[in-house]
Amino acid sequence: QVAVRIRPFLSFESGNKNCLTIPPGGEECIQLKYESGDKSPAQFTFDSAFDIDSTQDDVFECCVMPLISACLNGHNATVLAYGQTGSGKTHTI
Repeated sequence: QVAVRIRPFLSFESGNKNCLTIPPGGEECIQLKYESGDKSPAQFTFDSAFDIDSTQDDVFECCVMPLISACLNGHNATVLAYGQTGSGKTHTI
Protein backbone atom coordinates (compact mmCIF):
# COMPACT_ATOMS: atom_id res chain seq x y z
CA GLN A 1 0.00 0.00 0.00
CA VAL A 2 1.05 3.58 -0.60
CA ALA A 3 -0.10 6.34 1.75
CA VAL A 4 0.64 10.05 1.66
CA ARG A 5 0.53 12.52 4.52
CA ILE A 6 0.49 16.30 4.23
CA ARG A 7 2.67 17.45 7.08
CA PRO A 8 2.09 20.65 9.04
CA PHE A 9 4.29 23.63 8.24
CA LEU A 10 7.43 24.09 10.33
CA SER A 11 7.78 27.34 12.29
CA PHE A 12 10.01 28.96 9.65
CA GLU A 13 7.50 28.01 6.92
CA SER A 14 4.53 29.73 8.60
CA GLY A 15 4.03 32.35 5.86
CA ASN A 16 3.76 29.79 3.04
CA LYS A 17 0.56 28.71 1.30
CA ASN A 18 -0.55 25.08 1.30
CA CYS A 19 -0.88 23.90 -2.30
CA LEU A 20 -2.03 20.36 -1.42
CA THR A 21 -5.57 19.48 -0.48
CA ILE A 22 -7.63 16.35 0.00
CA PRO A 23 -10.95 16.94 -1.80
CA PRO A 24 -14.16 16.29 0.20
CA GLY A 25 -14.88 12.58 0.15
CA GLY A 26 -11.47 11.94 -1.42
CA GLU A 27 -9.72 10.08 1.37
CA GLU A 28 -7.53 8.38 -1.22
CA CYS A 29 -6.37 11.31 -3.34
CA ILE A 30 -4.70 14.69 -3.11
CA GLN A 31 -4.91 17.71 -5.38
CA LEU A 32 -1.99 19.96 -6.26
CA LYS A 33 -3.17 23.52 -6.86
CA TYR A 34 -1.06 25.70 -9.13
CA GLU A 35 -0.31 29.35 -8.32
CA SER A 36 -1.62 30.52 -11.68
CA GLY A 37 -5.35 30.02 -11.98
CA ASP A 38 -5.22 28.95 -15.62
CA LYS A 39 -4.37 25.29 -14.89
CA SER A 40 -6.78 22.89 -13.25
CA PRO A 41 -5.48 21.07 -10.14
CA ALA A 42 -3.48 17.90 -10.71
CA GLN A 43 -4.90 14.91 -8.84
CA PHE A 44 -2.90 11.96 -7.51
CA THR A 45 -4.43 8.77 -6.09
CA PHE A 46 -3.01 6.68 -3.22
CA ASP A 47 -4.28 3.85 -1.06
CA SER A 48 -4.65 6.37 1.79
CA ALA A 49 -4.23 10.13 2.09
CA PHE A 50 -3.91 12.05 5.37
CA ASP A 51 -4.42 15.79 5.63
CA ILE A 52 -2.52 18.34 7.67
CA ASP A 53 -4.76 17.73 10.72
CA SER A 54 -4.26 13.96 10.83
CA THR A 55 -2.73 12.45 13.95
CA GLN A 56 -0.04 9.85 14.47
CA ASP A 57 -2.81 7.50 15.66
CA ASP A 58 -4.72 7.98 12.38
CA VAL A 59 -1.69 6.96 10.34
CA PHE A 60 -0.79 4.11 12.70
CA GLU A 61 -4.27 2.59 12.76
CA CYS A 62 -4.68 2.74 8.99
CA CYS A 63 -1.20 1.81 7.78
CA VAL A 64 0.76 0.04 10.51
CA MET A 65 -1.75 -1.83 12.66
CA PRO A 66 -2.72 -4.25 9.84
CA LEU A 67 1.00 -5.01 9.35
CA ILE A 68 1.44 -5.83 13.02
CA SER A 69 -1.48 -8.24 12.86
CA ALA A 70 0.04 -9.85 9.76
CA CYS A 71 3.42 -10.21 11.50
CA LEU A 72 1.77 -11.93 14.44
CA ASN A 73 0.29 -14.37 11.92
CA GLY A 74 3.73 -15.20 10.53
CA HIS A 75 4.01 -12.80 7.59
CA ASN A 76 6.84 -10.34 6.90
CA ALA A 77 6.13 -6.61 6.84
CA THR A 78 8.03 -3.38 6.25
CA VAL A 79 7.15 0.26 6.87
CA LEU A 80 9.11 2.62 4.64
CA ALA A 81 9.04 6.41 4.84
CA TYR A 82 10.28 7.95 1.60
CA GLY A 83 10.66 11.58 0.60
CA GLN A 84 13.00 14.51 0.25
CA THR A 85 14.78 16.08 3.21
CA GLY A 86 12.31 18.01 5.34
CA SER A 87 9.24 16.35 3.85
CA GLY A 88 7.96 14.94 7.16
CA LYS A 89 9.26 11.36 7.29
CA THR A 90 10.39 11.58 10.90
CA HIS A 91 7.22 13.46 11.83
CA THR A 92 5.15 10.60 10.43
CA ILE A 93 7.18 7.67 11.74
